[in-house]
Amino acid sequence: MAREKMAARVGASLSHSMGMSQMITRNLDEYVDLAISLGLNRKQLKSLRSKLRKRRGSRDKDGTIRTAPTYDLPRWLRQYEKVLKLVVDIRRTVGKSKRFHIVCS
Repeated sequence: MAREKMAARVGASLSHSMGMSQMITRNLDEYVDLAISLGLNRKQLKSLRSKLRKRRGSRDKDGTIRTAPTYDLPRWLRQYEKVLKLVVDIRRTVGKSKRFHIVCS
């Protein structure tokens, strides 16, 4: 239920980033329907679990494990540090009284 609470929006964002958008529901009825569907269709549930495992991380030919961005904590921390530095730089330039938005691509 992507719109209800912040935790639900975060969950929807994570689902989307892992290519699992079919797990996002808009309301309680859709959530219950999805849960029942997955509970009754073990093949579909197994397929979704397998898809998630594959997207979480994989091995290259040389054995190096490549982690999906969602699970790559060191990468996330580096990007977060860059954003914090950017915020400090912007605040120094425009001052504290002005509002601004940072859009990442």
